[in-house]
Amino acid sequence: MKDEQDPELMESLLQAISHSAGELRGGEVKEEEILRFLERSRGNRTGAAEVWEHLSTSLRNPIVRWGRVFEWNLFRKIVRVTKLPSAEEIERMG
Repeated sequence: MKDEQDPELMESLLQAISHSAGELRGGEVKEEEILRFLERSRGNRTGAAEVWEHLSTSLRNPIVRWGRVFEWNLFRKIVRVTKLPSAEEIERMG
């Protein structure tokens, strides 16, 4: 399925997850919410589930985008989003 390998789809999914997680230091987005987003973009629940099954394997290893780390937790069925500290925050820590 071509859509499963579409980098634009992964980017739009990560943006939606980032938005759902909010601006806090860390957040979690449930699988059900991700499936709803994919269902809107794919048009049906079956297509959304197939795409998510493929994309979730990419998220088993952390992906860093826009100063955030995205990681799929298979057992809890959530994507964990962690906001990385800014250069200023790192400097203050040292």
